[in-house]
Amino acid sequence: MTTLSPAQVYTLARGAGFDPATAAIMVAIAGPESGYRTDARGDVGLQTSVWGPSIGLWQIRSLKAQTGTGGTRDASRLTDPTFNAKSAYSIYKGQGLGAWSTYTSGAYRGFLTKANAAAGTGGAPVPLGTASGSTTTTAGSTNAQLVDLPGGNWNPLNWPGAILGKTAQGASGALWAQVQPFLVTSTFVVTGLAMITIGTTVTAWPTVAKASGLPGGTP
Repeated sequence: MTTLSPAQVYTLARGAGFDPATAAIMVAIAGPESGYRTDARGDVGLQTSVWGPSIGLWQIRSLKAQTGTGGTRDASRLTDPTFNAKSAYSIYKGQGLGAWSTYTSGAYRGFLTKANAAAGTGGAPVPLGTASGSTTTTAGSTNAQLVDLPGGNWNPLNWPGAILGKTAQGASGALWAQVQPFLVTSTFVVTGLAMITIGTTVTAWPTVAKASGLPGGTP
């Protein structure tokens, strides 16, 4: 059994392509998912003829048809932390952070302090031999952009977090990632209220104008 440090998990997340802000959140998610154990297995009792157990740092649910293929959910590769991180990134790109129940339930919040501290240090090398096929990785060792812009991250609401994460090595960006859902909801609410107000004003204006003798009143 190999248990990694939050800083090492942060390095893996950054190497897989996560921007600094999201990488910090992913470190926090991996805490309750696997306890940072590369060989962790879960959902064993939920296996079917199609689905296998959830494996590795981010508890990627394996697909039996992908075993030995090198696919995202290949059970034979998911104990490799580098492979697991890349699989997590692939799933994140398609489903977002909501793909992990420990994020939607809020369980990850208990690991945010350690995750933000790991992001603040910029990560730590992952030793050779951590798992079959794994290699030493250091923060920023891939060609992944520090700021994930359109083509990689189409959502403009994620850009400030990426930029802040680049500037503050992930700590400020992680804060943005936490407040983003509230900001999105607030934006929709404010926009909706503004549209209702405008609609009400436009509808009522002819009557108000007529009563006040202003232009635009109904005849």
